[in-house]
Amino acid sequence: MVTNPYSSEQVSNKQETILAIDPSINNLGWAVYHSGGTPNDLHGTYYDDYRQVYRNSWNYGLFNPDNSRLPTSLCRYFLDAISANSYRITKAVVEMPTFFNSQVGRIAAKQGHTSRLAWIDGYVAGYFHLEDGSYTEYTPTEWKGTMTKAMTRAKMIRDFNLSQTDRALNLKDDTIDAIMLLKYYLEQNPNLI
Repeated sequence: MVTNPYSSEQVSNKQETILAIDPSINNLGWAVYHSGGTPNDLHGTYYDDYRQVYRNSWNYGLFNPDNSRLPTSLCRYFLDAISANSYRITKAVVEMPTFFNSQVGRIAAKQGHTSRLAWIDGYVAGYFHLEDGSYTEYTPTEWKGTMTKAMTRAKMIRDFNLSQTDRALNLKDDTIDAIMLLKYYLEQNPNLI
């Protein structure tokens, strides 16, 4: 622990690498944030003590495998790819599947989609052998309330002060949700920034 020179609070000097995922039936939106970086700048950098180089504070994307794959394959291929990029994940934040009492929600539950999404969330925690307290789940209502996909996109543009030419404007909704889920988590845990 070290003392923050701008306040009396103690902050951890351990660099955290936090993974957020927004699983859906066909895609898996993901975002990674490295503590010590710039939480409000998608293009900021941080110094990686382990590799002794500067790296992007934020990394994000969309994993879209062959849709015929089972959830186990989806998870394994995605998490192997994350590990291959030298991300040492220390915390994970996931959107917990929620049953919505609508026609679409009832169909998804009947087809087993809701339970498969829950399975993906649990697989992530086991894959990285995360310690107690290093895994957090939020329902969509907890982290974004009643915001639509369009409203979440607009909030990302505003919160990260993106210009009209920024490549982040072309991201898919699942990726935007993963970024904004992780941003929400960081706002709830400012000691990790």
